[in-house]
Formats: sequence, C-alpha cells, structure tokens
Amino acid sequence: MIEAKLRKLQKRRSEFLLEAVEELHDFVHTARDDAVQYLERYKAILAQFLQDEDLKRFHEQILEEFQKYLHRNLQKVVTLFEALNDRPRKLWVAVRRLEEPEREYRTILRVGKYSKDREVHSLDIPESTGLPQYLRQQYERNRGIVILGPNRSAATWMSTQNDALGEDRSVLIGPIMIKSGNPLTASEKRELYMILYVNSPEENAFSTGDEYYMRCCTDVLSLFFSMASKMMEETGFGLVSQKNA
Repeated sequence: MIEAKLRKLQKRRSEFLLEAVEELHDFVHTARDDAVQYLERYKAILAQFLQDEDLKRFHEQILEEFQKYLHRNLQKVVTLFEALNDRPRKLWVAVRRLEEPEREYRTILRVGKYSKDREVHSLDIPESTGLPQYLRQQYERNRGIVILGPNRSAATWMSTQNDALGEDRSVLIGPIMIKSGNPLTASEKRELYMILYVNSPEENAFSTGDEYYMRCCTDVLSLFFSMASKMMEETGFGLVSQKNA
C-alpha cells in the first residue's frame, strides 16, 4: 500500500516537472518571438524620433512598448511556476525597475492574483540599501537567485504596510541585468536594471530546484533588455538614464 502511494506520488511529481519544462520552453519561445517584434517597433519609433527630435516622447514610447513586452512574458512566468509548484491561482509576480534620477527601484508591474491595496501602499527601494544591494552581492558571488521566507532581516527586505497582506510569505527573487561590453578592452559593465519577484502566500513554497527555472527567466529577460539598452545608447542615452529626457 505504501509503495503504491509512493509510486503514485512519484508519477504525479514527474507530471509536474514535465509540465513545468513545457511551460519553460513556452516562455523562452514567446520571449524570443516577442523580442523580434518589439525591437522592430523600436526601429519604427526611432525613425519617428529622427524626424521630430522629440526625445522625451521617444523615451516614453520606448518604455511603454518594453513594458508591454514585459507584461506578456510575466504572464508566462506565473504559468510556469504554477505548473512547477502545483499552486494554480496562488502565485503572482512583480517587477521593480531602477528609476532616475532617484536611483530607486519602483514596482512597475504585477501579474497574478494579489490585493489591489498593494498599489496604494507600495514604496520605492533605494538602490544602496536592503534587497538591491544584497541581490547585487549575491549576483557577484554567482548566487543571483534569492529565496526569502516570512522571517526577513533589514539586510534583505524593506518592511512596508503591504507585508501585513500576507501575500508574499515566500518570495523567489532574481536580477534582470543590463550588460554592456567593450570588445577592445574586454571589459564588461553590469547594472541591476530590474528585480523580478515570484510570490506565494504559503510558507516554504520554493526550493533550490526552483532557482534554476528562475535563473532561466531572468537570463532571457536580461538578454532582451541588454539588447534594448545597447540600441538606445546609439541615440545618445541609455535605457536606465532619463536625465536627458
């Protein structure tokens, strides 16, 4: 009887993993195809900018298009981790983006089932404190993915009123990096452009195995935004910097 139950559990777990792998492939496939589409839109917006030289409007349009790209792919991230953790309609994701000139990370998107009160009480996080600083340190140590439970220190989490909602007792966190390099000097510049959160109201919802899937998601998104940043630098400013806008 016990062996039969174990075999049934193992089979069910294998089905979860197979479904998760299929969802991961779907995420990568969609992200690739969307990247081609949205970078083509970038070229059209750039062509218009070259005619009217309205830099502020150009920057606003570009961020709007890239946010559409991100929203579509975050929906895939939700589906992926729901399949992996067998927790339909309980997971939700969020993204914080580095904003200038404040140099703070601001939540720009949420996807999934969450309380709308979060939008009212959300606070920006300075880049030099808490999670952004900790995440960069972990990234430099090749430990880019972070898992947090309900007990968090100030070194990894800035407490806000939203914590009382109990929607993120478990959080899987990964960096979306912008990378640029100089082939002549073989140097590389890295900037933490966004922070991706996968949240669960349940404790101990994530494990080490989830980190590999998260790393794949952040690597794909980092590739897209690194390409976008490189293209925008050709107009005289980068994806992050809005000082000239």
